[in-house]
Amino acid sequence: MYKFHQLYMEMSATGREMIGARIRDTDFLQGDDILWINFKGIYELYQLDALDVSIMSCWILIEIQRARRRGVFDTGFIDPWKVNVAMLDQYPQATEDNLIHLLKAQHYKTFILLPYNTELVFTVFLYQISFPYEHAKCFMCNASHAHCRFHWVLLLFDLEACTVNVYDSMDKKESTFNKVFELIDRAWYRFRHLVRGKWRERLRRKFNFPFIRMRDNLITHKEFIAAVQE
Repeated sequence: MYKFHQLYMEMSATGREMIGARIRDTDFLQGDDILWINFKGIYELYQLDALDVSIMSCWILIEIQRARRRGVFDTGFIDPWKVNVAMLDQYPQATEDNLIHLLKAQHYKTFILLPYNTELVFTVFLYQISFPYEHAKCFMCNASHAHCRFHWVLLLFDLEACTVNVYDSMDKKESTFNKVFELIDRAWYRFRHLVRGKWRERLRRKFNFPFIRMRDNLITHKEFIAAVQE
């Protein structure tokens, strides 16, 4: 994290706009690639203003590595770059095809995790993921009311139970997720006909899980930066 902070300060001083992180095919199952992270996204994270989708992809990479280190191999991940509301609006068929590919490639997993945002602009809402993943808890970070609509949720596919758990610290109306579940239903229909298994005709949905709300002013901005650097 110290090296990352040094890189951030260097980018700030030189005006560099992008940094790249290598992605292996075994990470996101879509070939070797480079994840480009915009300086603006890092700046917004440091300022607690927003959480860009590229930062979420980096977080997923960290979770993949953490799962491997702990010997957790029953859990898969979906890159939020590939399945998000902007991609769904602009490239609905490609997004559906991507979701089917990722479900097929990970059909032997018990859980598949997808961070999702119902808005086009993102803010700081983080999830603490625990092992095993069915015990995931969501923590809502302190944010102003103006930012609450720019909000990340966690969609957890439980393939054994043929259920999607929606971990949403704001308890939004279920209709908020109609668009993404229309996508999931279409993808699931095709998936069932491509992969043998004891699959339900339709994935069930579970909402309204308990969550822990962080108190206001829990830490100062200076303390947050120090914690990130550590």
